[in-house]
Amino acid sequence: FGGSFPNYSSVIPTNNPILLKTSKSEIVPLIKKSIDAANKETGLVKFSFCAGTLTISGRDEDRGSEFSGTAKYNGQDITICFNGKKMLECLSVCSESLEISASAPNGCIIINESVLLMPMMLE
Repeated sequence: FGGSFPNYSSVIPTNNPILLKTSKSEIVPLIKKSIDAANKETGLVKFSFCAGTLTISGRDEDRGSEFSGTAKYNGQDITICFNGKKMLECLSVCSESLEISASAPNGCIIINESVLLMPMMLE
C-alpha cells in the first residue's frame, strides 16, 4: 500500500482528567440492563459521572422503559453517551480490571490504554 496515512495519535487524548477504575463484572451487567431499557434504534446508553458515582442508564420514551445503575467514580461531573452494544464489544476484548479515561464529554474514551470508543451526541 502506498500513500500517507493520517496521524492517528492526534485523535488519541493524552491529558485525561476523567478516570474511572472499575471491573468488567461490576460495569457490564449495568450496561446490559441499560441497553435493554434503551431506545432500540439508537442503543444510546448514558454515562453520568457525578459526585463520586457513575450512573449508567438507558431510556426509551416510546416504550416507557428506563434503567439506572451505579458504580463508584472520582473526578469531575460530566455526561457521555455511547452506543451500548459498541461499548460491550470494546469491553469484550479487555481484561477484568478496567481503567476508562477521557479528556472531555465530547471526546473519545480510552479503555485500558488500548481501546478507543467515540461517544454519541445527546440531543
